[in-house]
Formats: sequence, structure tokens, C-alpha cells
Amino acid sequence: MRQLADTLQKRGLVVLISDLLDEPSSVVTGLRYLRARGMEVVVFHAWTTPSFTFPFQHTTTFRDLESAEEVLAVPNAVRAHYLETDRKD
Repeated sequence: MRQLADTLQKRGLVVLISDLLDEPSSVVTGLRYLRARGMEVVVFHAWTTPSFTFPFQHTTTFRDLESAEEVLAVPNAVRAHYLETDRKD
């Protein structure tokens, strides 16, 4: 967000549509930086049902859409940790 803010020349409206799956303090810092640069900021928090329930049953390859990193996971082994971690954010 800082890189975006540094490229914007005039005050304006920034619309962020994101799952916000990042370190919360990092997201807040980025949003504050945009505001400090005179931007109006609107955030749409986009979630899907699987993000809340982690309904996967079979060994699955998950791919990070931003980095393309892939992780093979057994859902029954990671479900509880995923859901617990998700609630803390």
C-alpha cells in the first residue's frame, strides 16, 4: 500500500478489495499511510465460505495466489490450527 500511495499524485479515493490475510498491523499501517497522504480509503473485506469453515476433506494442494507458492496439506491434520489462527486475526 505504501508503494501505491507513493505513486499517487493527487488526493483521491482508494478502494481496497482483499481477503486481508496478512499481518493485521501491516494492513493497518498501510491504510494509515494512505490516509496520511490525503486518500479516502474504502475497504471491502472479501471472504468465502471455505475461509470460515475449511471444508476440505482430502489431501489438497493449496496455492498462494500472490506468490504462487504451493503447500500440500492433509485437511484433517491442519483444520483446527487454521480455524484457531483465523479467529485470532
